[in-house]
Amino acid sequence: MNLGVLAVAETVNERLARLLALVPWLSARQGITLTAAARHFDISVEQLTKDLWQLVVCGLPGYGPDQLVDIDFWDDDRIWVQDPQTLTTPLRLTAEEGAALSIALRLISQIPGVEYREDIDVLIAKLDEACGATSELVQLTPQTNQAFRDTINAALEGNVQVAMTYSSGSDEVTERRVSPIRVFVVDDYMYLEGYCERAEARRIFRLDRILSIEMVPRSVAVSHQKHDHLLHAGGLESWIVSNDNFGDTPRALVQVDPGSSWVAEEPYVEVISTKPLTISVPYLTEDWLVRWVMSLGGSIQLLEPRHLIKEIAQNARASLAALSARD
Repeated sequence: MNLGVLAVAETVNERLARLLALVPWLSARQGITLTAAARHFDISVEQLTKDLWQLVVCGLPGYGPDQLVDIDFWDDDRIWVQDPQTLTTPLRLTAEEGAALSIALRLISQIPGVEYREDIDVLIAKLDEACGATSELVQLTPQTNQAFRDTINAALEGNVQVAMTYSSGSDEVTERRVSPIRVFVVDDYMYLEGYCERAEARRIFRLDRILSIEMVPRSVAVSHQKHDHLLHAGGLESWIVSNDNFGDTPRALVQVDPGSSWVAEEPYVEVISTKPLTISVPYLTEDWLVRWVMSLGGSIQLLEPRHLIKEIAQNARASLAALSARD
């Protein structure tokens, strides 16, 4: 089976954004070669040529010869913009676009372990100044304790464990000792992923369900030695950065619903096909795989290994029955 990542077709919006950026960029670089321009936009020369042919039939209403964008690019492999019409200046962000970007950057800045935090804050300030954005009025992730985020951030940076009291979705309160791997956000909730000594496996914890947390030196345990290559230093740059870390680790084949396509963006995931979205996911234990599939609430479907499909279905029915009994 070929596990290579398949290229995703370019959307209309992506191409339109590039077409609008091409004319002012080329106008400021008269005589640039097709090869150099294609390299800058990370496209092939063939695609760039198609874009240029598209542009020369665009223009202002009336669409006469003097109202179309005029670009010469077929004589000597160099590009000359003769008449850019009204596209000489790069597009500016609207106030709404600037606010959206500023809000997204503020959310990223709050994630423990994120790199380049100072650079992100500088960019936020520049966006707010340029676009008149008011995203500072928006309160992000109010359900997450700032002190807890600071503790997790320090643990990620120092590569130490945390001891925490955690309340699960079923209100079960447990004491956990966790080696943090990373923090990520899904649907405005922050999650901590780490190696849990109590479970002797990787687990995911929602930050707003943490009741208390403190840093502790990581102990040396036999259970850790087996997975030590998964817990090296580096904060957010954890073991999941590359599939090369997994070696002969078994992999599961999973089909993903469109609404959960973010799962395919995880660094350790390999995309097998895009229609339907099917991915290959490495797993260290079958127990972890069952928990991971169930944690996504039916938005993914396990295809392989087939012997676990029945177990997941049974667990799901048991969970539903337990919820019904509580109601």
